[in-house]
Amino acid sequence: RLERLEDTHRSVIAAVYENLAGTNQVHRAILRMLDPVEFEDFLRDLGGDVATILRVDCVKLVLESVQNDADPAVKRLGDVLSVAEPGFIERYLGAGHPGPVRQVTLRQVHEGDARIYGREAEFMRSEACLLLDFGESRLPGLLVMGSEDPHQFSPQQGTDLLAFFAGITATAWTGVRKIKTGVETCDLFSFLTTEPNAEVGAVHPKAMPVILTEPGEWETWMSAPWEEAKALQGRLPDGALATL
Repeated sequence: RLERLEDTHRSVIAAVYENLAGTNQVHRAILRMLDPVEFEDFLRDLGGDVATILRVDCVKLVLESVQNDADPAVKRLGDVLSVAEPGFIERYLGAGHPGPVRQVTLRQVHEGDARIYGREAEFMRSEACLLLDFGESRLPGLLVMGSEDPHQFSPQQGTDLLAFFAGITATAWTGVRKIKTGVETCDLFSFLTTEPNAEVGAVHPKAMPVILTEPGEWETWMSAPWEEAKALQGRLPDGALATL
């Protein structure tokens, strides 16, 4: 009995370390995805550094559009991006099964779909498909991670971390904010906060938004390396705001 207890204890510790490692991987991948300013750079990082961080053999982005992926403008963006006709993603995720598609689908495959993986399709043996919600009245997207290992992704695995990973693209949230209005879909926005200055602290001592008032600061925040831009996260000086 004591040996079984020790085995269980070791298994729990191993699982905790594995979960921490997975969380760190996803966080590093998200930060890498948020770094590029241009879409072409984003795609390059997606198929390069992000795939390396997540330890998958390839990462592909599928966007639904009436535009053909043979269009020169699309081809210029490289082979990480595939453009599909409206309805393709739902059919691909459903694989002939009725019912709504899940946000994260993990499955083993005999080989990948050439429409997504291109020349790499024949080597794929498992995949993680992340449904991307770009908001109401907009066509969805799909982020696909492919692996040559048939056991890397399977339906028995948890999906919480991958759902979090997919959630960085979400622009809308559906839920209950107020009892009187019930379930509603809201646009999502975020803002960075810092400690309050004197004017804000008088009415809200917890925090204030980071406010950039000079055009030079805006340019630095949007385009400079993080090591330089992060210095702008401070509060406004006392006296910089007026109470109306």
